Amino acid sequence: MFNVKVDTIRERTTNGPTYMKGRQYYRQGQVRHLTYDQEKGIILAQVEGTRTYSVRIILNGKGELHDATCTCSAFAAYWGLCRHIAATLLYCVDAFGQQKTHILSAESTASRTDSAAKSPDPAAAAAGGANAGIMANAAGGNTGPLSDTGDSIVRQQLSARQQAQRRSRSKTRDFLARMDHVARLTEVTGKRPVRLQVTLYCSPASCALPWLSFAIGENQLYPVSNVEQFAEAISRDLPLELDKDFILNPLQHAFLPQDQPLVAMLQDAFENDYKAVFGTSHASSRDRFFTLNASRFASVLIMAGTLSDCGWQFLNDTGRQAVRIRQAQLPISLHLTCEAGPEEPCVRAYRLELRCDQSLQQMTASRNIYLVGDVFYLPPHDSLRLIEPILSTFNTPGLRQLTLNRDEVMYLISDIRQKLQPVCPVILDSRLAARVIDTPLQPAVELDYGDTGLRAAVAFRYGSLVINPLTPPQPETGDDSEYLVVRDRFREDELLQLLIHSGFVRQGLTYRLSDSDDLYVFLTDTVTRLSGLAEVRMSAAARRLRVLPPPDIKLHLQLSDNQDALVLRQDFPGFPEAERQAYLQALREKRPFLRLADGSFLQVRQSYRDVLLQLTDLLQLWGITPGSAVGSLPRYRALALENLLAGATACELLNADEEVRDMIRQLREPGSLSFRLPSSLRGKLRPYQRTGFQWLCTLDYYGLGGILADDMGLGKTLQTIAYVSQVWQQRKKPSLIIAPTSLVYNWQSEFEKFAPRLPVLVLDGNRQQRAIRLGDISGHACLITSYSLLRRDIDEISAFSFASCFLDEAQNIKNPETLNARSVKQVRADRCFALTGTPIENSLTELWSIFDFILPGYLYSQKTFQAVYELPIVREGNKKVLDSLHQQIVPFILRRMKKDVLRELPDKIETRTICDMTDEQRQTYDSFLHRSRTDMEKEVSRNGYARSQIFILALLTRLRQICCHPALFIKDFQGDSGKMQLLEELLADSFSAGHRVLVFSQFTSMLELIRKSQLAQGRIPFLIDGQVPAEERLLQVQRFNQGEGQLFLVSLRAGGTGLNLTGADTVIHFDPWWNPAVEEQATDRAYRIGQENVVQVFKLYTRHSIEEKIYHLQRKKQNLIDSIITPGQNFLSKMTIEEVRSLFET
Repeated sequence: MFNVKVDTIRERTTNGPTYMKGRQYYRQGQVRHLTYDQEKGIILAQVEGTRTYSVRIILNGKGELHDATCTCSAFAAYWGLCRHIAATLLYCVDAFGQQKTHILSAESTASRTDSAAKSPDPAAAAAGGANAGIMANAAGGNTGPLSDTGDSIVRQQLSARQQAQRRSRSKTRDFLARMDHVARLTEVTGKRPVRLQVTLYCSPASCALPWLSFAIGENQLYPVSNVEQFAEAISRDLPLELDKDFILNPLQHAFLPQDQPLVAMLQDAFENDYKAVFGTSHASSRDRFFTLNASRFASVLIMAGTLSDCGWQFLNDTGRQAVRIRQAQLPISLHLTCEAGPEEPCVRAYRLELRCDQSLQQMTASRNIYLVGDVFYLPPHDSLRLIEPILSTFNTPGLRQLTLNRDEVMYLISDIRQKLQPVCPVILDSRLAARVIDTPLQPAVELDYGDTGLRAAVAFRYGSLVINPLTPPQPETGDDSEYLVVRDRFREDELLQLLIHSGFVRQGLTYRLSDSDDLYVFLTDTVTRLSGLAEVRMSAAARRLRVLPPPDIKLHLQLSDNQDALVLRQDFPGFPEAERQAYLQALREKRPFLRLADGSFLQVRQSYRDVLLQLTDLLQLWGITPGSAVGSLPRYRALALENLLAGATACELLNADEEVRDMIRQLREPGSLSFRLPSSLRGKLRPYQRTGFQWLCTLDYYGLGGILADDMGLGKTLQTIAYVSQVWQQRKKPSLIIAPTSLVYNWQSEFEKFAPRLPVLVLDGNRQQRAIRLGDISGHACLITSYSLLRRDIDEISAFSFASCFLDEAQNIKNPETLNARSVKQVRADRCFALTGTPIENSLTELWSIFDFILPGYLYSQKTFQAVYELPIVREGNKKVLDSLHQQIVPFILRRMKKDVLRELPDKIETRTICDMTDEQRQTYDSFLHRSRTDMEKEVSRNGYARSQIFILALLTRLRQICCHPALFIKDFQGDSGKMQLLEELLADSFSAGHRVLVFSQFTSMLELIRKSQLAQGRIPFLIDGQVPAEERLLQVQRFNQGEGQLFLVSLRAGGTGLNLTGADTVIHFDPWWNPAVEEQATDRAYRIGQENVVQVFKLYTRHSIEEKIYHLQRKKQNLIDSIITPGQNFLSKMTIEEVRSLFET
């Protein structure tokens, strides 16, 4: 039993074109080898498409479609049945079903045409014949595959070449036949015209869609019984049998030109909208009709006048009439009348009624077509939105008119009437029209100011009528003299919204504005906009509410009369001094105004904000009250204002005398002022050293101090000697030089070398001897003493006044709490200078301590400095603050590097050399490391990290000693050290190549081990440690530089600074120090002026030990000097507990 309906096939196919393609495949006989197992309900077939596809269909027990599959790609890719399954099912409907498809095969259709005898279509005939054969086979109940045995035998006997020729000829004949068919289809002449009669059926209900019926013929019209087949025929150029006496054949017939638009509509629906028009059970139940949607309905009406035969009728009518249309607005209007109320005569009743001279019917649900009388109206699309509420309201059964009150009428004639007029005019009866006031709006706003704020009274004037928008509605009196005002709601609302958005709030019959911020915005901006909307009238009190322009603030900087200070004058013209602080506070808070005591608004000039606040912040730091008339500052403060003076905005606000600008320029460019070198030193200074001398003299000229921070070995000593000589020649006042003990006599030697005639006094000997020498100080150009002796003699030395005071190796006062720092800051000197290659080693406080000596107060107090600079830079990484600090100190620090000024200095080659521990050394190290880690954690947990640092340092020192040699830690250790073995190899190679070597170590006991090892090899090294007197140190240095010996052992602390050991060309750092700057200082004992050879630097590290961790810490810790003296990356001022723990990790 086969019970699949055509409607089911149509609905379950993927889309309309796919279904129509399936119909075409079936019609052309492309379904082959079909078998139907009725017992199992399984249908198998092959369908010829672009290739042969296999179809499998399963029916349920009722013979209905259960499932289907196809081997084509479309079946797998899309939902629904493919064309091959559709063709097979249509075949089965005709072969096995009760219902028939009525799809004519190509052969049968061709045989019915009168042109078949002349030129039959070979392709169609072949397809039809094959299809007929298959259908006959299936109808006869044959369930096996169809085959042609005779034909198969013949084909087998043909050679491959003959078969190829046959296929080629077959394709050629097929191509020619198809081209002939298409050519005859496109031919117009010689075809007989076909009449097309169209009838439009409409339903009185707008929810029912209209439809078309067709009749076709030459002389006699034949009704189209199946519109779908008709659409397919004209779309696919197929013959269509309408009656036994008439077949519509595209080869013989042609539609009239005026009917072509309707034919095109049918083709478009079939090709592009098949599912909606033909593919539903609803549509298929009306085979005779072509259902129209709203859009096609409008198109049919528009083209109706040009069609050859078109009429319309209602569904149940028998009379057919011509189609009349108008593409215009509907002939409707609203009429407004007035009469006394039935219950309250004083209250008028207004009636609104929709009028249309003829019956009006909405024809579509989308409201685009209306029938007025017997004329179809198509109103413009943009008016449909306005028409809809009118018609839907007044077409309600039982409702013929609406009742309105007076306010609703005024809203109708004011707001709605004008918009409705082109679509549906609103017509007033004569009595109402006489009461209407339709004159332009004249708005006015009266402003008054009092204790509660600014009051605004709004009035809307229409002719002689004045309306207050805040007045409540008044009841009607029933008097005909009452006016109906056509109000300009848009302009009224625009004005009221402007007031409300400005902060006005309703209070009684007026609006009030009391907030100061809103009031300021209103006076500076909104009142101008309000004047453009209405007439604004202000009372005398309101006019007194003024907005004053910002004060023209000027600050002037000049030198005092005696040139020893700066004078800052602050001018706030016409601005009371009592309100200046309030103005600055408003500026800081970014407020646009300052409210004065009289209620006026003083504008705040925000363009000056950044510069003025920066100035006031600086003045507060410097102890000057911002806004005060006159203040006095040290001359060095001018440099902090340099950037402000250069800014365009600042130039309008802050200006300085030319003398101040010259001072700043000369301090920035030391060569701007010229100072004569002492005659004894001419020709002895290099160009950069002469620049340093000029810089020292420029600072001296302006009464300032500074830091000479040249790289080690660039001759800070010689530049100082030149300056001291010049000061002595001019003032005959002694200078004071304070140096480390080991360098005191080195200074004396340098003076003797470069300024032998300059009287220099070294303060040494016992207390009595030093007292005698101090008594003779006035006759000497320079007094040289050490930090240790200064601490003892500070009471006596502080009694003298010196022309200048120099601190050599000024990092000795980096801790401001030490006795060294406190002592030197008690020295009385006209100018103070610091000499150091490393002004910062670990923290910014070191820099502050040195500045507190050279320029007391310049970087403020230590507490202020830490708050303003150190904490933001170290903790927050604030680059802006870092740059600010750099700008402040750079005029007072002169730093040159060897690579920049000494092009003739030979290269320095640094090598990081790693060695392994011996087995016994490694065992000792690992054992102590494990124990130290435990001891450290216990100590920190018991006393806290801050109070455990001495204990931790002792543990780290022991680990470093084991890396150097376990004998430094373990008494009577008999084993060897891997680093000692490496040193012996380096020394042997260096000596054999003729190099002379400096060896630095922190541990003097390690130096002693090295010395003993060298003595055992017959080599006598020089040695400097903390036990060697200063005179002996100088003597050893001189002997070594004169060529004696090959090896110099130096303690890092005792000889890492101040010595000149250019006789060596190889430097070995036996053990690393925490701070790489200390190592650089030591290296520069050899790499300095006078060095003629390439300097080779070896830094020895022990693998997998604390020394490698020290190296990584050195790399992590950025160069603090570069961070401040030249802007750079941030730095770490102190190790954290996490960093310390990392040192104890394996």
